[in-house]
Amino acid sequence: MRTSRCVGSDSAGVRPAIFHSFFVGAAITLVLVMSSCGQQEMKVTDKQIDELIKKELPIGASKSQVIAFVESVKLDSLKVINYGYNVGKPGGTDGLEGRQHEVTGYLVAGIPKVGRSDRQFQVYNMRILFYFGEGDRFIGYRIETRGDW
Repeated sequence: MRTSRCVGSDSAGVRPAIFHSFFVGAAITLVLVMSSCGQQEMKVTDKQIDELIKKELPIGASKSQVIAFVESVKLDSLKVINYGYNVGKPGGTDGLEGRQHEVTGYLVAGIPKVGRSDRQFQVYNMRILFYFGEGDRFIGYRIETRGDW
């Protein structure tokens, strides 16, 4: 009696089907993990800082009051960093809209690592510009939050 093993289409067709199912399952799992983990998490928002400045720092405050405010702000584990005061008008897009002609100096402050986005692999940093006019009096501010790699 003669016995034979089938090495042809049946066993060859099983392997590609198993690999195909594995890769489809892996791709679906990866998409689910990426979509659930890719949310943006912010420790503090522009709106929160805007409300804090409006509450604690009146227009017309002195430069020393603004510096004291910047150096006193702590939000949980975050601290505002004073990057220094600059005489003159800021260049580029850092101007105070509508009042640039009044600016005689500005203070740059920042809060590093205010948030992150796993999906975009970014860390968000906040930058705050405090503008001063005649007599080194506070006349306005601008808040920006940008992602960085």
